Amino acid sequence: MVVFSHEYAIVGGGGGEPLAQLSAGFATFGTLGVDIFFVVSGLLVTQSLIERKAIGFFVMSRALRILPALFVVLALSAWVLGPALTELPLRVYFQSRAAWTYVARNLTLVDLQWGLPGVFLHNPVGDAVNGPLWTLRPEVQMYGSLLLLGIIAAAGGAALSRYRAAVVGAGMVAAIAWGWATHGDLGGHGLEPSSLSRLAPYFSLGALLYIARRAVPITLLAPAVAWAIAIASRGTSLFAPAFAIGVALTTVWLAYSNLGSLRRWGRFGDFSYGLYIYAFPVQQMLIALFPSWHRPEHFVAVYFATLSCAVLSWRLVEAPSLSLKKRFPNWKRDPTPLRAVTET
Repeated sequence: MVVFSHEYAIVGGGGGEPLAQLSAGFATFGTLGVDIFFVVSGLLVTQSLIERKAIGFFVMSRALRILPALFVVLALSAWVLGPALTELPLRVYFQSRAAWTYVARNLTLVDLQWGLPGVFLHNPVGDAVNGPLWTLRPEVQMYGSLLLLGIIAAAGGAALSRYRAAVVGAGMVAAIAWGWATHGDLGGHGLEPSSLSRLAPYFSLGALLYIARRAVPITLLAPAVAWAIAIASRGTSLFAPAFAIGVALTTVWLAYSNLGSLRRWGRFGDFSYGLYIYAFPVQQMLIALFPSWHRPEHFVAVYFATLSCAVLSWRLVEAPSLSLKKRFPNWKRDPTPLRAVTET
């Protein structure tokens, strides 16, 4: 969804992004894809925090999931893609400070650097090598909020630790309230903002759906009601909350629906992160190399090239990095989980 949506910015030509037109500018397939990702992440990462006994496991798991693959894509962008496509002489490129700060700045997720010297200057989006990286910062900020809640639960002794799900749930409710209070456009008059205040409620709703997994029925009725409220409340302060709840409930309903062969997609590996971090550089590279391509052929080439990168990233970087968790046998899962959910 994100790759498809970015095609409308990266590739020239007529026609607007379809979901943006359908939603009167509130959402695109790209923003919706990010919303769904934050719901799924909130659910799975909260499971990891609650079902494991050690805070260290949570920190190590998050670091191993994000940082190794991110470092590789940043290094390939700065020291392979950049030199290959820069319009500057190689000597000038490597003498530029930006060619060497790109990896470090983006790896910290604090002060992101979008461009590389002389790279993609004539592309329609010429100021960014990997635009979607902005979402990793609010993602890590939500990890931090969960970590703080876990520490609070652990610091309260055995009694409070037994109720860590309640502590996390209360914190996620507070995050939702803060997000919607500071959102700035609950009526949906413009495109969903690129901010933590927009994304925190999606992550937190995913977390709450995990915590309340015994109580929330997995039916189509609940998301249908949320969507009906969203449609009826467009332009009011109820719209964005109803939209977010609709996205969260629909995501969980789809996750537990019997979709036949689609349920077996994950048996080959988890390529989602690789798709996300490689797509934009691949899109930019192909539009720079083949500027005459139209959107259909560009999208097909981009998707399969990106999927290839994602498969390699999973096999060579992500899966080996995650396997390091097995070296810490004392970080055991809670022996009495209420319901099995795929671990992140």
